[in-house]
Amino acid sequence: MRRAIILFAVVAALLGSAAGASADRVLEQRTLFAGRNVYSPVVENVAGGQAMWYGGWQSEKDLAGGDEIYRRFSSDGIAWGAHTTVLTPADMPGGSAVWRHVNDPSITIDDGPKPYTMFFTACRNLCAATQGNEIWSAESVNGVNWTNLKPLLAGFPHPAEPSATVERSGAQEWKVYYTGRSECGKVKMVSVNAEREVISEPQTVLSTSRPASCLLNPEVKYFHSAWHIFYERADVWTNRRDIEESESDSNTSWTGFNKLIINSGPTYCATVGPGVLPLAGVSYDMFVGLTRRRSDGTCDVSHQGRIERWRWRRRLTPLHQRYPAWVPFPIPTWPT
Repeated sequence: MRRAIILFAVVAALLGSAAGASADRVLEQRTLFAGRNVYSPVVENVAGGQAMWYGGWQSEKDLAGGDEIYRRFSSDGIAWGAHTTVLTPADMPGGSAVWRHVNDPSITIDDGPKPYTMFFTACRNLCAATQGNEIWSAESVNGVNWTNLKPLLAGFPHPAEPSATVERSGAQEWKVYYTGRSECGKVKMVSVNAEREVISEPQTVLSTSRPASCLLNPEVKYFHSAWHIFYERADVWTNRRDIEESESDSNTSWTGFNKLIINSGPTYCATVGPGVLPLAGVSYDMFVGLTRRRSDGTCDVSHQGRIERWRWRRRLTPLHQRYPAWVPFPIPTWPT
């Protein structure tokens, strides 16, 4: 028995060391609104308040049409108005005869006659967990009416869940980060020009060597003098999805990680699609869809019942002391 306790202590120490002891702390956790299956929220500051775009099914009647993308507005970030449907499979070229769902919006707001750009996941009617996904983009004058829909990435590894940052350098207008449904242990990045066309080869910016582990729904933001990547770490066998973060002085490579939300409680098993809004000082808001655990203990990722906001306060530790790289280690054989 003593050997088992010692071995457990060693494993726990290694896991704690690998993740880094998080000094980010939650200042507030707040439910914003409910839905049948709502997730992948992204929030941006707009005139008069904040706008949120998110995907899924807002109500039971939306299930028949597949995932849609919605928008809400709030003047204070707490009380959110009624949703507006802004993009559906029927709006895609070929309509709902070709497309099953649209989701995972990433919004950038810039100068110009059409200041809003959205990158999003679209999935064809043969959509499955590991195939049929593509990344598209669209333009808007107001964030509600979207036009000029255009494909960006398709084919293997079935790209999805984009996160875009505006970064002008030569012909480059955006960097777009994404995951591949058939290669889910990696987050990749491509450069995109002003015509919303890929102009670089895909580059892996974050990866994991953990077995049966996927990195999903990346969110890349620059704030507090560093580049941050937030993402879900999904367990393939249980569907449990925790939120982790990595930080770097570059937006082309991250190593190590910091655990933020660990879904080990009895009621909820996954936080899906982190969207992050930097605040003044050393705080930031994180928006997620929350998944309820089934009565048999399994995780129902098709039922994210509500959107929540978690307000965090950053640690003040120097950048390069925060994220030791994760080092694989052999699983010990427990004594009987």
